[in-house]
Amino acid sequence: MLRDPYAFHARCVERYGDPYTVRSFNGPVVCTGKPENIRAIFAADPACFGPWASRALLPMLGQGSVIQLRGEEHRRERALLGPHFGGARMRAFTEAMHSAARAQLHRLEPGREFRAAELAQAISLEVIIRAVMGCQEPREIDALRAGIQRFVGCANPLMLFAPALQRAPFGLGPWARFLAARRAFDEQLLAHIARRRAELERGAEPSDILGAMLASRYEDGSPMQDGHVRDELVTLLFAGHETTALAIAWALYWIHREPGVRERVRAQLAAAPDDPSHAGYLEAACQESLRLHPIVPDAPRYVARELELFGVRLPVGAGVTWVSSLAHMDPVLFSEPERFRPERFRERSFKPWEFLPFGGGARRCLGSAFALHEMREVLALLLQECDLELLDDRPLRARRRSVTMGPEGGVRMRLASRRAG
Repeated sequence: MLRDPYAFHARCVERYGDPYTVRSFNGPVVCTGKPENIRAIFAADPACFGPWASRALLPMLGQGSVIQLRGEEHRRERALLGPHFGGARMRAFTEAMHSAARAQLHRLEPGREFRAAELAQAISLEVIIRAVMGCQEPREIDALRAGIQRFVGCANPLMLFAPALQRAPFGLGPWARFLAARRAFDEQLLAHIARRRAELERGAEPSDILGAMLASRYEDGSPMQDGHVRDELVTLLFAGHETTALAIAWALYWIHREPGVRERVRAQLAAAPDDPSHAGYLEAACQESLRLHPIVPDAPRYVARELELFGVRLPVGAGVTWVSSLAHMDPVLFSEPERFRPERFRERSFKPWEFLPFGGGARRCLGSAFALHEMREVLALLLQECDLELLDDRPLRARRRSVTMGPEGGVRMRLASRRAG
């Protein structure tokens, strides 16, 4: 389960059938990969569920994170944040995405090997700094990047999910380093929030997500407090940084591995060079990559109120989860499910409980439109502005990286040349 959840869940279905129960650190979790069962989870009253393992995530995300909230507080927070991540608004961040991708692309040396996952992580982090935090000055970007990297580097998931490891004897050890990194990053982030709030009060436009959050008002007219804004920014950082980066790395692997895919994508991009949204085959390739390799293959929910789903009684305190890695390999929905075939997403549309790389229901990822837009824009720029070579086209295994699933080895590539124009 910890090393390869794709294979683990497949073995569970083969041995026990669907649904089945897994014993986890935080209690039993009922798992399913059947679309009809997943649909039942999404359709259930949101009040029946709460965030899973919320205590473990508290030291990192804080109490104000939308991931931590439940019931009316969760609905209220999504109502406030949702409009800032709509598809139309994402176009305003396109230039920030291009600037971030070009800044990292220029650091590549022709002929030198690099790892696609590392390149994509550097791009994704800079996108967050530019589009979410609103930083544009190089010195400010570098300072915030360093603070984020220190904080992320100290946030070991095993330590967070194992309270016994949350000890700092004599102020030493991993937990002490995490607490120190969190304090330093919080000071840096709160100072940035205060500067941004002052700029808005002087009439600046809320052109970034942080500015939009500070300018927003809840239904009762009250604003978000600085500590609450901090929690949501950290949530965006952890939920959107590595996940999007790994999705881009997987897509680079498949686009360069499968004969004809890169050429077909480039042909569509050449026909509409300024708007990759018209390159439908590129979007299909992104979706197919996410189908084969869902970055977060499951997302348990805490049962807050006893209920019955798909013939199973779920007591209070238990967990229930959909497993996208099972649903995405259903041969009834996806013919030849092991094969990378973007055409399937051009041939038909799939229901939210059939294709679910971003979850679904009341807790579907708020940043899904942002992530897909970033994937499309970054991949389009890389394909238009350089020639990359895949150095190892053997089948890649997925390996767990904290709570995400990334390509083993990070996808070895090389910059062959830069393209004119």
